[in-house]
Amino acid sequence: MKTRACMILMLTLFFVSMPSLPVSMGVVEYPPALGPQNVVVITVEFSDEKPQYYPPVSQIEEVLFGMVNDYYTEVSYNQMFFKGYVTEKFYQIGAMEDYKWPWVEIVADAILAADGEVDYSSYRHVIVLLIIPHKYHWWATPGIYTYPWDDLQVVTDDGVTVEEAILLQGHDITEEPLKGWVNIRPLQCWIHELGHGLGLPDDSNYFGLDSFDAGMLVHMLAWNKIALGWIAPDKIVEVPLGNTTRVVLDPIENDTTGTLIVKIVKDPESYWLVEARRPIGYDSDLPTMVATSLDTVVEAIGHPPIEGVLITRVEHPSSATPPVWEGVSIHWTSELLDIGSGETAIFIDEQENLLIAVIDEDGYSFVLEITTAESALEIQGLLKEVKWRIETVEYYGLESEQAQDALDEAGEKYNLAFQSYRQYDFEAARSFAQEALHLIDHASLPIASAGSDLIITETQNITVIFDAGGSSDIIGITSYEWDFGDGTNGFGLTAAHIFVELGNYTVTLMVKDAAGNIVSDTLVIAVLRDTDGDKIPDATDPDDDGDGMTDPWETANGLDSIDGADASHDNDGDGLTNLQEYQGGTDPNNYFSPFPLWIIGVAVAGVGVVIAVYIVKVKKQ
Repeated sequence: MKTRACMILMLTLFFVSMPSLPVSMGVVEYPPALGPQNVVVITVEFSDEKPQYYPPVSQIEEVLFGMVNDYYTEVSYNQMFFKGYVTEKFYQIGAMEDYKWPWVEIVADAILAADGEVDYSSYRHVIVLLIIPHKYHWWATPGIYTYPWDDLQVVTDDGVTVEEAILLQGHDITEEPLKGWVNIRPLQCWIHELGHGLGLPDDSNYFGLDSFDAGMLVHMLAWNKIALGWIAPDKIVEVPLGNTTRVVLDPIENDTTGTLIVKIVKDPESYWLVEARRPIGYDSDLPTMVATSLDTVVEAIGHPPIEGVLITRVEHPSSATPPVWEGVSIHWTSELLDIGSGETAIFIDEQENLLIAVIDEDGYSFVLEITTAESALEIQGLLKEVKWRIETVEYYGLESEQAQDALDEAGEKYNLAFQSYRQYDFEAARSFAQEALHLIDHASLPIASAGSDLIITETQNITVIFDAGGSSDIIGITSYEWDFGDGTNGFGLTAAHIFVELGNYTVTLMVKDAAGNIVSDTLVIAVLRDTDGDKIPDATDPDDDGDGMTDPWETANGLDSIDGADASHDNDGDGLTNLQEYQGGTDPNNYFSPFPLWIIGVAVAGVGVVIAVYIVKVKKQ
């Protein structure tokens, strides 16, 4: 008649006998954990691997009904406590090798083995304590498991169906100096697993702070205390998201005071819980590690215990079904506001437009302001802009000692703005930040870039396009003004102009930024003569009039270097044009040029005639 199954007593079975109504946590409801919690501890061992030493009942009772009970009595504000029974004998179950993960059969066999001694109808929680030899202490590390499977059941002789139980492993010590002692700790695991036994979901980080690695015990998270019915509704202040209010928040350790929890409600499935953590009671051992989420831990090794305001974002999916653990999914994002001297701790959820500020302290209590985040986000934006501008100006450098003084003063204003923000004085922060921006504006001059010098010729008659695109300023240029140097002006990032007269023109660009700073840059436009229109200025053209004769040759021979018509003239009347004279290398002004060649030619011709006549006469004779 006995079938194998799971662990702690069926929660729905025993919650029925409790008169208290379930506690609503949005879309999820939890049975309250109030009054006595009856626990039975079944001590067992394997039939083949037995320890040399066994823990006395008094040791087990000291852990469970002493230390664990003390913890739960305090965190429940004396509203619940554990009592119960530890079996006198160690029941033998099967051989170690007969059991495989997840050890469900160990739990079922243990429950059935103690069925004759234990009246399960008298107990709300079942703990199976398995003691193994020291050499196997690693066998089921970490040693404590809670099994809540609905499809496995153990039906006992008294007709009680046990569906859930806690499996805890201990081992004996066989070496000095602790020889003979049996390790059935760590204490935190007893507390943690019994929290599940009370109905807390498996993904509930219900200590709020990471206490296990630090070996410390800290107070439970506010969400769990509400879920278990330990905090009265008049201790909770609800604030609709988007409203503004101030609240004095007392430490969650002390329920004799005023407000213990601030609940900021977006909707029934999504809200924030705000609680105060102070080093009193079990929180006196607050660790130096803060859990910012279920799987992320920010370490602060070497620092004092962290205290402050703990903010937890809770989101319940609408599909959650209480109280079965795997049906409850709670997404945690916790942030602890560590309080610094003279500063205000500020929490901002930008997406949800929520701001929570700790604006004062009153003994162990905190004064909170819950409001929207627009003003804080505005100040954050101003502070970022001031910092960026200071860094940018420092990078590009300053042009004067006066500018450096202005930048230094801007840095001081930034520090005052940041300090005011941290002190939750947004008006002062805004004023200091704006003063800093004004100083930076005047400390940083714009850069003007008019472009490069340019040479053009008169006959081109082209439009010159001026471009100030190389100019820059960290706060923005508001105007561009051009002085073309010929009595005319232009405006804009680009400007067009035609120069109609020869000459050199100094063009000036003046840029003005949003702070009123004005700087200038210049370039030179040279408009040069081009007589022959070949787009080569006369100053650099070897033939200004384009007549084929170089300017120096024309000048040397009395010709006009800018009159192309003189190339066809014959100045010396020798039948050769000036251009032919230039090409022949002769003098365009000398009829007999080239004289030496003409004389030689005539002489040679005359001698030839004389010789010819003489020869004819001789032949006739």
